[in-house]
Amino acid sequence: MIGARLDTWHERDAASLLAMAKDGGWRNLTDPYLVQIKTTDQARRVIGILQGIEWSFCIRIDEDAVGGVLLFRHPAPKHHTVELGFWILEPARGLKLYREVWGPGIDFLRKQGIWRIEAKPYPWSDKTISMCKSLGFTLEGIAMSSIEHEGKRTDELMFAYVLPEDGE
Repeated sequence: MIGARLDTWHERDAASLLAMAKDGGWRNLTDPYLVQIKTTDQARRVIGILQGIEWSFCIRIDEDAVGGVLLFRHPAPKHHTVELGFWILEPARGLKLYREVWGPGIDFLRKQGIWRIEAKPYPWSDKTISMCKSLGFTLEGIAMSSIEHEGKRTDELMFAYVLPEDGE
């Protein structure tokens, strides 16, 4: 194990984001767009945005921010569902950090009353699809023409992971 853990975002993480942003940015696992971070101010703005999202977590190795997890809760109270967003900075790619933070993430969600996690990668996002499968997500279908990508409508794959009920 590498020792990756989930943590809150701190202003000091701006230095990690800036230092690890290859070519001034990083690529999101689900989308080939480049997040531009070339200055400390830009990195601080990104940290500020992440801090403003209720369930946004830093993936940390030692004290360095190496990625993030975003969980977007369904707004209806009877839905016990979150949508998962996940990204890793280039130097930490390939370390399979998601495996280390999965257990603590599941524990957090269970305490919040969440029992369904959805992931919606693009059909061409092989790394995200592989991650979903390795964590036990089930492919439920395709949401056709459900999102805009580079100015065009595109499909998303619909993956879900359902937490077992207590006692299962």
